[in-house]
Amino acid sequence: MMRMLCVAWILFPTGGVWAAPGNYYLLPQLAYVSVNLQHVTPLYAVGLAYGWRLGNNVSVAGEINRSVSGGTFTERDPTGRETGTGRYQLQTFAGYGVYRVPLISGIYAKAKTGLVYERVFRLATQDNGHAARVGLSMGAGFGYAVNHALTLELDLTGVEQDLMMLLLGVHYYWP
Repeated sequence: MMRMLCVAWILFPTGGVWAAPGNYYLLPQLAYVSVNLQHVTPLYAVGLAYGWRLGNNVSVAGEINRSVSGGTFTERDPTGRETGTGRYQLQTFAGYGVYRVPLISGIYAKAKTGLVYERVFRLATQDNGHAARVGLSMGAGFGYAVNHALTLELDLTGVEQDLMMLLLGVHYYWP
């Protein structure tokens, strides 16, 4: 076991969790989106976050996500009979305050909170439409610093009571 840890440390040297204060970062990410509605399937999305480190462990970030697959639904009347089917898509635009704290060598915890503008597009057999709203969003996760310019992150983000997003991303930092 100790050999594996030594080999991992040589292959993936870790410094601090972050590079120097003031650095910018870009985070391409993949997401699994669960929607809290009956008779819908989850979505798969791609996204991009752009952030700026303000100080010790604190940053601000803007984030855009868009669904790329999944998202079917079935409409039912009060008796449970199917009345229509269709697809839905989701876009989110968010602004977050983010806090990261080192746990052990190269691994850190992350918490974020902010506002999200979400748009849902509906393509149905009966009628099409869209809805939009602004809501509060909170998330928590973990990250691993591969080196001074690259980290991997996994976080779970909730938007109000209707969306849960599991996000996996790769941060790239620059001065």
